[in-house]
Amino acid sequence: MAYLFKGRINRRTWLLGNFELLFVAVVLSMLITLVFRIMGLEQDSALSPTTLVTILLVLPLILSLSVRRLHDIGKSGWLALIGFVPVLGSLINLYLLLGTGESGNNQYGAVSQPKWNLRVLFP
Repeated sequence: MAYLFKGRINRRTWLLGNFELLFVAVVLSMLITLVFRIMGLEQDSALSPTTLVTILLVLPLILSLSVRRLHDIGKSGWLALIGFVPVLGSLINLYLLLGTGESGNNQYGAVSQPKWNLRVLFP
């Protein structure tokens, strides 16, 4: 799974990847809810099994996008963990959206070309 955290992606690819993950999370949540209701396990709470399973499945992909975007800006991927801090998480996402990537190659790889397909999530 370490391959998900290597390389660089530009701002457009990061934004489109996050929109795709939002869509995937909604569809996945609906499917998991259906399965849990059939099994009689669904609870009506914010931390229902559906929510927890969806978060656990989507979280590595969200972190992957953020780490590779930080690499494009020339920063360490460890900064993506700031996203878990309530107010600072919003600021880091704003930085990822507005920050300009480095124009040349950097320590994290070559300049990323705008692309969009499932290879963004699974390089």
